[in-house]
Amino acid sequence: MRSSDSARRLLLARSLAIACGVLAMPAVAAAISNNFFVLPASPDGSVVYSPRNGLNLEIDDRWFDGAGYRPVRLRFSSVTPATAARRIDVRMSFSDSGRVGDNDLVVTQSGEMPADVTHFEMVLRCPGVVAWSSVAWEVRVGDQLDKSISSPGFVPTQNVASGQGPMLRIATPSNTEDRAETGLLYARQVTSIAVGGRRRQFTERLVCEPMTSWLDYSGAEVVSVELATLRLFAERPEEEVAALRRWLIAGGVLWVENAGVTPSVYTEIESLLGVSRWRMTSTDEVIDEDEPPLPESLLAEDESDQASQQEADEPIERRGDVTPIAEAPGWGYVKIEVDSSVEGDASPFRGVLDSLAASAERDTRGWFAQREAGFGRVLAFNKLPFDVPPQLQMGRSRQVFGAWQNHRWASRHGLEPGSGSAEFGNLMIPDVGLAPVNAFQVLITLFVLVIGPLNYWLLWRRQQLHLLVVTTPLVALVATLGLAAYASVADGFGVKARAHSLTLLDQTSGEAATWGRVSHYVATTPEELPSLPADTAIYPIDPVWEAAFVDPDADLAVTWEGDQQVLRSGWMPSRTAVQHLVVRSHKTGKRLDLVGEGASIRVANRLGAPLELVVVRNDAGEWLMAENIERDGAVVLKPVERLAAMQGFRTMAISRMPSFPAGAGRAVEEALARVGSSNREFRRMQGGMGGATLSENSQSRMLDALTGLDGSRSVDVPPRSYIAVASQSIDTPLGWENVEELDSFHVVVGRW
Repeated sequence: MRSSDSARRLLLARSLAIACGVLAMPAVAAAISNNFFVLPASPDGSVVYSPRNGLNLEIDDRWFDGAGYRPVRLRFSSVTPATAARRIDVRMSFSDSGRVGDNDLVVTQSGEMPADVTHFEMVLRCPGVVAWSSVAWEVRVGDQLDKSISSPGFVPTQNVASGQGPMLRIATPSNTEDRAETGLLYARQVTSIAVGGRRRQFTERLVCEPMTSWLDYSGAEVVSVELATLRLFAERPEEEVAALRRWLIAGGVLWVENAGVTPSVYTEIESLLGVSRWRMTSTDEVIDEDEPPLPESLLAEDESDQASQQEADEPIERRGDVTPIAEAPGWGYVKIEVDSSVEGDASPFRGVLDSLAASAERDTRGWFAQREAGFGRVLAFNKLPFDVPPQLQMGRSRQVFGAWQNHRWASRHGLEPGSGSAEFGNLMIPDVGLAPVNAFQVLITLFVLVIGPLNYWLLWRRQQLHLLVVTTPLVALVATLGLAAYASVADGFGVKARAHSLTLLDQTSGEAATWGRVSHYVATTPEELPSLPADTAIYPIDPVWEAAFVDPDADLAVTWEGDQQVLRSGWMPSRTAVQHLVVRSHKTGKRLDLVGEGASIRVANRLGAPLELVVVRNDAGEWLMAENIERDGAVVLKPVERLAAMQGFRTMAISRMPSFPAGAGRAVEEALARVGSSNREFRRMQGGMGGATLSENSQSRMLDALTGLDGSRSVDVPPRSYIAVASQSIDTPLGWENVEELDSFHVVVGRW
């Protein structure tokens, strides 16, 4: 998390940017009406139009001040329809300082305003890579810059952060057809909730229009709707319903308020959302088989992690810690762990023990029920989320809401914008981008021998010692060029990548959600720019040593072109190891075709990459397995016992987990902590190291559940499911077509 010094500096920078923007650009400041920008500016608030093109522009960039993609709405209006379609190009720049030329992020997009219309809208989706304080934009109609609807410089952004401490960012889609003039937002509310003790939970709720892309919801930590509104929302255009569903299965958290406690309502909710088959793990089955033990090294590490969490007084959330609801398969009440040996208020749920002493219920029934939906989850509340039953209000409130910390964006993604990750080094590309230490040692040794004794001896024998002034720099030049040439050849040419991804695939609906960490090394820059599908979110992962010692100076550019987002600059510089978190949720035709029944099933690989392992669970719950299936190949699966299938996947997954190279890892962060303990400047630098960890994000938690590393039953998938493993990308976009993958690990969990 940011240090207090960093927070004060950020607040001061924003205040200065706002002051400078208002003083230097009164025309634009006066155009801020109803909390959005209106240009051309009018002193009396009336609507005026550009003299060049007859257009009026309204910009609403209000959204959560945080991570995720920010949907910026632009609405062009004209008095009369144009006789021909007009091309409109928009270039929007964001800055954390507001200084001229300090463009932390530049987003460009083109659109065509049809003929015979008076209103035209565009939505620019801007990745939240830095904390912005200012925005500037240019608008070109045709090929001409229209200064009347462009900003003359940076102006303060319309963020909605309140600065009252950590917020739980909640978005609420509205079902109304009416619009409050323009803009995404109808209302904003900041609420302080106190349950039990003095600890307060701050929430920030925005009421917004239904979105058309899941990226528009990506900046929200929770989407909250009432059951009655959800019923109406499900009847809206499929594009809007799909956007909410794909955000959910990509890791979002949906709160359904005033749902009651009837199990039939829970099944109705999953039907309205279309997520009935999106529970990929935790089947609630009781199996008599014993889990094979973990390797001692992993067991020790897992126990150490648990101990550190318990010392931090935070509850450990296990995926399977629910009381299943028989009438609503997949739903359950979250269990509450109570230590009856602890006396007094030392037990956070002593009130539960006292009020329910004669009852076996130790869960959230009467408050909420939940179910998994891909990487995300749905919580159905009896009333409102913070209407906590009296028996759960006893003790410290942080224990009541502790399990909700994983709802936060940073916890779900394992990173914070502008902060470094101490785990950057555990997914490096093998033998790429490293300093040529061995070659340097050999060359410097030869250089010393040649330029010294050998050079002198040869010239002495020839009686030409005066040539030392010529041969010495020549040998030095050859040695330097040799070292540079070796480094270039050793890293090869083209683009190399290492990826670690998990894809959840529902073949019945043809939808998939993918999380992946991708390391890139661009040895030679290709002619074409890297690009990602428009349904993909990308977030930079900075090394902790860079975030701690180097002031962030991001200069990123994105251009939206049709169904692609082109990464123009700053994302993948040449000869530099970079890493990104990629999240994708979309419609797909990739699949495994399984034909047959019982123990005789033939599988055809249509996933687009060779498969190293396929583990299948058929309709009857029996297990089958195959290895080494070529792309577009087909094989007959072999029946195996569950333990054999589990061991096959578990061994492969554990052996391919991200790991630090020898001598690296958390030593960097520990060194910073030691230095920072006695130096104010280094303590300031440590503010660039975020508290979230990639090893605990949604992707890692799901993989831990599949392997059993989180304490649950491994390969706990429902019937008609499979797990496929590959070393080439299946659903993770890598930026270019021809990327050489090294030591990658891709897992697909599918249902058919």
